[in-house]
Amino acid sequence: VTAGATDEGWDIGPAIGLALAAGTGIKFGFAAIAQKLIGEPMAKSTTVRSLVQINSLEIKACQKILSEKKLFTLAKVSILCGGPDWPVAVLCGMLRLSLWRVLL
Repeated sequence: VTAGATDEGWDIGPAIGLALAAGTGIKFGFAAIAQKLIGEPMAKSTTVRSLVQINSLEIKACQKILSEKKLFTLAKVSILCGGPDWPVAVLCGMLRLSLWRVLL
């Protein structure tokens, strides 16, 4: 995105801003779709549960951290920003977490 924008005559600053906005939009869009259209409706599906590895130690730790009432913790932000997108987004749907709190 940045290279394409600079090829079109954009300065580097706005080109980087465009790339950041596009990347964030794609990540948020995917997270919303995975949470609301996969995680919530298919929470009982054994296939989805096995793909998320719901019984693994790592995912159980994520469940505990993401289910905390406090909106912002370092652990929660680390999982939502640095964790693998598909399992985390689907897990948030399985846990019926608020989409706005997850994206915030």
